[in-house]
Formats: sequence, structure tokens, C-alpha cells
Amino acid sequence: DEYSLGVMSSLYGGWPWPRSTVFGAMVEYMMEGEPAAVLFDVLFTELSSKRLDEDISEEDSNLAAISFVYENLSHAAIFSNISMLYETKPLPESAEYNFCIDVDDSKAKIKIPELNDYQMPYPLLNECAGAIHLVNHIEDGDGISRRCNILLKYQGKYYPSLALRALMLKLQPTKIVLENSDLLLMRDDEILSIIPLDEEGRFRINFYDTLERFGHNTLSAVGVYQNVQLYREGVSASILDYPPEFFKDKIVVIGSSANGLKDNKVTSMGKSFAGPFIHISSISNILKKQRLTNISENKLRIFNSFEFLINSFFAVLKSFLK
Repeated sequence: DEYSLGVMSSLYGGWPWPRSTVFGAMVEYMMEGEPAAVLFDVLFTELSSKRLDEDISEEDSNLAAISFVYENLSHAAIFSNISMLYETKPLPESAEYNFCIDVDDSKAKIKIPELNDYQMPYPLLNECAGAIHLVNHIEDGDGISRRCNILLKYQGKYYPSLALRALMLKLQPTKIVLENSDLLLMRDDEILSIIPLDEEGRFRINFYDTLERFGHNTLSAVGVYQNVQLYREGVSASILDYPPEFFKDKIVVIGSSANGLKDNKVTSMGKSFAGPFIHISSISNILKKQRLTNISENKLRIFNSFEFLINSFFAVLKSFLK
């Protein structure tokens, strides 16, 4: 956030922050508390600066090494469309085991969008990451974000969004099924979660006025980083604001809300909605079953007729009372 950028600039000269010194340290600290998942809404697609005698910087190699250790740490990628004439470039081989997911679509009645270009983590991180997810952002025609892609296709295979990867790490399904227009997360024959999708394969987000009111914590990165430093210096976890056990079983999304980092979006809740909150809202909607539901045309007609009768009744009553 803005506060973190201000404080950290005196230590590291502004954004971007050193990858393993800051992000890697926070990940290792949180992992001591055994979170369900830690997911980045920050893209590490390019290598950071290095010395002339290095092939890769120590910051980049260390972040990759840290990422290799934790299967519940997931890094960000983006799919895009360049042109229908553009020859789709193949994904790295590592995508087969840390990115691609199996989806049974034999009973599907909708088609999931398929794209033909990508931005992936830098090669060493891409190979070492325990998991990778998509952070694609979509807007309706009026520029407002109301929906998200839960999964996308690339060269005929399925790949998960940040929200879906978080749910997979949290719920540990053994099977994912696209049935009619619902995505089902299942363990054997038990349905763990149902994710309704629209005709374009997208999930409609039920935005909250504030995340905190629905039990979600928003932490300033610098606050967590300061706790990391104190913990390393031997300060007891019991007096820290965010000890490692604070993250026990939680889904942690690391991203930005600072205006200068340009990840704020226009949503139905306003013009400055931090991008990570879109992912968090989607995850929460699905876990807490607070999803939006389309009203059928017949039900909508009944509702409109009922509303008309109520309004007419009060109009007549008002006239009578006069």
C-alpha cells in the first residue's frame, strides 16, 4: 500500500522491492504458521538487475529456491490474445505439472475462452514454482469489473485463476468437473464447492462494501516485514502483531493497493478498488456461498408484476388517505 511504499523506499529505494530479501522473507515467515495457500498477485516475469559476472541475480535465484520448497506457494501469470493469425507459442514444459489442471468437461454446456499468448514468471522461477495461476483481469463494455475468469484454456488445456488455485489448495479436490454451466470441485463423489459460471465461462462477483466486515484481514506489507525482522532478531512471537501462527490455515494474497502501482480497478463498489480484492472477493463468495444468482425470465416477470401491484396498492392507499 501507499504507507509500505513510503517506508520501504528509505530502505530499498522504492519499487520494485528486492525479491527474496522482502517477498521471500515474508513467504518463509508466513509459511512457519502453515497457511492454506500463499498466492502472488504480483508478476515476476522479468529478471531483476544483476552483476556483470552473474547469469541471474542472487535475489532472483533465492526467490526461485524458496518457491521450490513450498507446494502451497503460487506465482502469477497472464494469458492474452494477440491475433487470430498469430501462431500460439507453446508453454514451458514445467506448465504440465505446476500450472495445467485436469477438468472433466464431458457434460459442459459452455465454452471456456481460449487464448494464444502468455506472460510467465522468469524461467528459473517458472521451473521451481510449486504452483502457478492466472491473474487476468476483465471489464464489461462500460469499463466496470463485475466478473472474473475462473479458468481459461490454452492449446486445448485448462489453467486456473488465482481464485481457483486458492480454492484448490484450500479444499484439496481430487476431481474438477465442468457440468452444464457449473464448475464442481469434488473429492471422490463428494461435492466440495459449486462455482456457477455465465455463458462466457465467467464468475459474477458479489462485491463487499468492506472486506473486514466479512472476516478478511488487510495487512500492510511493511507491517508484516517489520514483524519478520523482529522475529529474526529473537523477539518473541507472542508480542508480535502478526506472528507466524496468525496465518494458520489462511489464504494469503500478496498484491498492491497503492495508486502508483496501477492495480486499482473500477467496480460496482467504486472507482478505486484494489485488484487483489477482486480475487479475494471471488474466493470468499465461493467458500461462503455468497454468490450472485441469475433470476430466470419467468421469475423476473413475477417479481415485476408483484412490485407493480405493491406500488399500485400504496398509490391508491396514499390517495385514499388524502
